[in-house]
Amino acid sequence: MRCFLDGLSALRNNHFQSLFDSHGASSNYALYSHKLSGKNNFKRYPCSLEQVDQSLGLIVHSRFAKELLIKWYGREVSRKCKIVPFPKESKISDTAIKKQESHDDGVLICSFGYLGLGKMNLFLFDAWSHSISSRSKLVFVGPSGDEDYAEELKKKVNESGKSDRVIFTGWVSEEDYKYWLGVATVGVQLRMCSRGETSASLFDCFANGVPVIVNSCGDMIDLPEDIVYKIKSEPSISELAEALELLTDNSDLRSNLKAKAIKYLTNRHSPEDCAKKYFSAIESFYSHNHDNLPLKISSLNNSNIFQTENELDCFINALLRTCLPSYRTKTIYIDVSEIVRGDIRTGIQRVVRNILRSFAENNVGYNGLRIEPVYTTQNANQYFCAGAFLTRFLGLPHTLNDKPIEPKTGDIFLGLDLQPVLTPRRKKLLMEMDARGLEYSSWFTIFCL
Repeated sequence: MRCFLDGLSALRNNHFQSLFDSHGASSNYALYSHKLSGKNNFKRYPCSLEQVDQSLGLIVHSRFAKELLIKWYGREVSRKCKIVPFPKESKISDTAIKKQESHDDGVLICSFGYLGLGKMNLFLFDAWSHSISSRSKLVFVGPSGDEDYAEELKKKVNESGKSDRVIFTGWVSEEDYKYWLGVATVGVQLRMCSRGETSASLFDCFANGVPVIVNSCGDMIDLPEDIVYKIKSEPSISELAEALELLTDNSDLRSNLKAKAIKYLTNRHSPEDCAKKYFSAIESFYSHNHDNLPLKISSLNNSNIFQTENELDCFINALLRTCLPSYRTKTIYIDVSEIVRGDIRTGIQRVVRNILRSFAENNVGYNGLRIEPVYTTQNANQYFCAGAFLTRFLGLPHTLNDKPIEPKTGDIFLGLDLQPVLTPRRKKLLMEMDARGLEYSSWFTIFCL
């Protein structure tokens, strides 16, 4: 969604700014220094901090999705997170049944969804090519999510001499989608990585009686062993080939998986039961949220206890500073006030530049510290994010906002750059930060004695 919003002129830097707000300079540097491609960076770094911070509660479909939230935003986020199963009705359509009865294409091994690296389509083709079942056809039901990857796959198919047994449907209508679900002998739904999403096509296979091979990735790890044929997270070609042969040859196993999957949907994923769980979760978010700041602030607008609008604004800002939880990663605020004013290439400023670049280049990964350079000015009794400076310094293509910083408990303030005039004037502000729980807020670097 963030990447999509980047395509709108009014929200051009949406994804870029969200990356920085969530993960600091490292994520932006990784994206635009080619350490990670745009697609891999998108998969690696979630941009949901704004939603996590501002929501009263979070609903996810699986334990794995909840664990990802905890991994990125800390264990405290689990207090506002509830799991509601993915709703799916277990009923095979009449159209699919009729077409299943009339088709004569033999064994059809179908993979549903976009073509792309994350779906391991090339790997599936290699495994299918190595299987001994000469009477099966391989069907990729869905459009090209990644054009380059799809072209590579099609080229490999054409060069294999088996192109007459491989079908690429492209984008299909709802009716055709149901047709392929109805005639599939075996479904294969593989994942290379997961951002916590639940596979709707996997549940479509369950609901339509298609026995499925999955690998132990993402939320598929938690699927019961008796409703899918599960292989390792990173399987070998031979392992998947053996699974394909087993399911295509063993009709009893297919029937058993089909029956167990439909029973599983009925018992755990019925839309009626899921709707009740949604209702219960949403109600609990409101009834148990004693720190509902948006509601409290809204009620203050109708209060007569404040004489002026400025008093109300000051009180609201104090509430936000002291009460509003934030689930972003612990931040190191690095004071670069002097170098922001002007880089005159002194020895100290060279050290500052090198340390900043080292932080940006190497602080990538889960649960890392978030790096944010900051500065203060002659006339402002606060610190700002040095976004414009950071953009120029790292050679990034978009400009980050120079907005006031919002430290939280556990953050670190590091006076790295020497600014002998402004820093003493911010003593009171730094002491206030220290009182709010910042660690080592009075630490400053001494370069020579």
